[in-house]
Amino acid sequence: MEWLKLTAPALREQVKTGKAVAVLPLGSIEKHGEHLPTGTDTLNVEYIAREACRQAGAIMLPPMAYTMVHEMKASLGAISLSAATFLKVLEEVCDDVSRNGVKKILLLNGHGGNGHISMTFLQDLPGKNKDYVAYYLFLTSCLSAKDRELIRSSSKASHPGGHADDVETDVTLAHYPDLVDRKAISKDPKAGTSEKDFDLGNAQPHVWWYSEYPDSLSGDPRFPSAQRGETISKLIIARLVETIGKIKADKKVAQRSARFEAEAHDPKKMR
Repeated sequence: MEWLKLTAPALREQVKTGKAVAVLPLGSIEKHGEHLPTGTDTLNVEYIAREACRQAGAIMLPPMAYTMVHEMKASLGAISLSAATFLKVLEEVCDDVSRNGVKKILLLNGHGGNGHISMTFLQDLPGKNKDYVAYYLFLTSCLSAKDRELIRSSSKASHPGGHADDVETDVTLAHYPDLVDRKAISKDPKAGTSEKDFDLGNAQPHVWWYSEYPDSLSGDPRFPSAQRGETISKLIIARLVETIGKIKADKKVAQRSARFEAEAHDPKKMR
């Protein structure tokens, strides 16, 4: 189900069940190498969320394409919100989803750069007396060890990555074949490897991404396979459906949240 396509009566029926779960896909708009569209993260997380929601009986919210991608501003195509704006928009969206009666909201992240700020949003909720529960999940983090090994073993890449690499290329090829420019894929086996030329030990500078991957390519996409992409997509969807089912059945988090709020606002109840 998609929020944009539901009538008010249909949405009301979902709310009446008391088990409605809204899934908010988080993407990005940024360069993905030379061969993938700027909306790769948004397009793929929306595709996967739509199918998983259909199977799990959850409600997919319109994806958030505008997120925070400051680290990509040196590459053509990036559109970024400030951290404050992103957090505010995310909170207001969740507040209004709850106002409509849906009290469980899954933030489904399809962009690695959204991880820290999404967790900041979650960590900022306790103490605000929200009447909903927010959950966070990175797109591939629900995969099992067996799934990951299957994906790894089917790769021909010479080096791992994470951005416009073999996985993102294959999945995009499976979902949107017309948007992948195969001819633009670099044939250089060293493309997509780290270009960092300084040593700071375990410290990271604020331009760590640009220092390592100035061409917005991390990984080896030289062997594109739509079939492999379809396999990866199906694995993710299957695990996501399982996760949504667990969220639907969850009662503990809301109870724990209510207890936290009661204790946080009453010194007599604080531990």
